[in-house]
Amino acid sequence: MKLTNPIIPQEKLTQYLLVKRLRGDKSGYLARGGFTLANPEKLMEALLVLAADGDAEETETDRFGTRYRLSGTLKGPNGKDLPVVTIWMRKNDERNYFITLMPRKA
Repeated sequence: MKLTNPIIPQEKLTQYLLVKRLRGDKSGYLARGGFTLANPEKLMEALLVLAADGDAEETETDRFGTRYRLSGTLKGPNGKDLPVVTIWMRKNDERNYFITLMPRKA
């Protein structure tokens, strides 16, 4: 399924994914591709491309909405490819909200 109407809150990037954390840090992995707090718009663009081009699979539905898993590759601004798994949720408004991403073993 294509993820139409994707919503990616800026805070997910600038206050979560691109910030070094003691547990569950993803910023180090994203930095390998050149994604940093200095260029969060690059990560936004890469996630939107992945959402538009990828084929998401439904994983579960609950009272909050339907979750989807989308695997693919983020093209880094430094030219490196980062394999990832992204999680999205489709709510009743038919929009797809970005939840998180994880490194994917290639």
